[in-house]
Amino acid sequence: MGVCLRLLGRFEVRRDGAVVPPAAFGGRKVRTLLRVLAVRQPDLVPHDVLAEALWPDRMPVDLATNLSVLVNRARRAAGSPDVIVTGSRGYALGACSTDIADLLAAVADARAAGEEHAAVARACASGLALWAEPLPEDTYAEWAHGPRERLRRAHIELCVRAARAALGLGDPRAAVACAGDAVEAEPLDESAALVLAEALAAAGDPAGALARLHELRGRLNDELGIDPSPQVQRLQMALLRGGAEPRPAAAHAGPLAFVGRDDELAALRETTGAGGVAVVVGPAGCGKSRLLAELAGTWPRVVITARAFLPERAEAWSLARSLLREALAVDAAVVDLLPARSRDALAVLLPELGGDPAPGGESLRALLLAGGVRLLEAAARDGALLVVDDLQWADPSSVTLIGSALARVPALTAVLAHRPELPPTVRASLVADRQITLGPLPAAAVTALVGDPALAGEILEATDGTPFAVAEVLHGLAGRPAPDPGAATAALVAELGRAGQR
Repeated sequence: MGVCLRLLGRFEVRRDGAVVPPAAFGGRKVRTLLRVLAVRQPDLVPHDVLAEALWPDRMPVDLATNLSVLVNRARRAAGSPDVIVTGSRGYALGACSTDIADLLAAVADARAAGEEHAAVARACASGLALWAEPLPEDTYAEWAHGPRERLRRAHIELCVRAARAALGLGDPRAAVACAGDAVEAEPLDESAALVLAEALAAAGDPAGALARLHELRGRLNDELGIDPSPQVQRLQMALLRGGAEPRPAAAHAGPLAFVGRDDELAALRETTGAGGVAVVVGPAGCGKSRLLAELAGTWPRVVITARAFLPERAEAWSLARSLLREALAVDAAVVDLLPARSRDALAVLLPELGGDPAPGGESLRALLLAGGVRLLEAAARDGALLVVDDLQWADPSSVTLIGSALARVPALTAVLAHRPELPPTVRASLVADRQITLGPLPAAAVTALVGDPALAGEILEATDGTPFAVAEVLHGLAGRPAPDPGAATAALVAELGRAGQR
């Protein structure tokens, strides 16, 4: 049977089926060495990589000798000199099987099986039978973070594929169990949440399916600041229609026509055309991003765009990094015009600039602000338009940079967009020539989208009039033959409108 390593769950080494007692290895580092080699099998692991994993705090004086001692102990305990192979300045796991290799092989078999549900189910069952927490002894070890995440993703993939195979085999309850495990392991995984909702609906629980999709939408918005994929939205609309299969995209399945914002777009063009700064304010779904895109699409010169994201709000300079990188793309030579200390400071955010290590603390902050403003000033000289979206999620350091640039560079042309929840102190720090507030779409705009005043009236009554909520209704109606206002359509529009507002 040879030597086998178990890394899923409590670490074990088995020789011909019998567990090798931990004391036989003569220390924990020998067992750690085997785990490091196992997660990289069959690759050769260099001495320095092994050293960082085994001695993260203090490197031994004679590294090669210390590693050789550990390798010899591992070979003696395993009872086989072939369990570890010696290479040029490194070692590799040799004649030894591992449960993680078997798990990854099961994933490969499930992928190769394609749409053959029975074969997929068998492959997934063999992999899931092996599953336990990977490398639990190394939970906080830096070297184990990557392998643990890779194995965790493999487990989620097996659960999702097993759930889809169970649905294909007509066993929705088994599909619910597998998909539920995947969602529990990763609540933000859309594929897992999607198959769980499909399984719940197939098992006769459409309300539960809608609840799972609603939870996913909330998590994605709260934690990542994004909307779910079109597949999730189509399934949600299908369930709201009573469980019907999602219809092919039709009249309103794509992006909406740009209507109802002509006056706002004209105001933006007037302000930016005169070299000014405009601020666009409105709630989520009111069409701020679409308005900015329409303006940028007609700007005659370079457009520098950046967008803040909720998960990066706690990361200092995250928005500034994106913004300055875009500015450098306009003219990379501008870096040569910066003072050396400012250039070195910017290299902290943009490592591609190189340079010597910059000072820390307030000195670094001051240099970053000065260098960032100089870069944006250079872009202003070239007539670039600066567009920043979702400013309410920007980190404080990046907001300070943008505010400094607007105050100190009169020639800077910019459009900033944010939701009303932007703190008043931040709003006051942003110098602007004009503020544009977006509200609901006017009735004439919705009528232009639908082509039917009566149906447009029902949609406006069922929604808050924001473009996103209107789009949800129109996507839900897509594929229906000529919507006819009436009791049935009104009820459907009302249900879709509530979903759009949610």
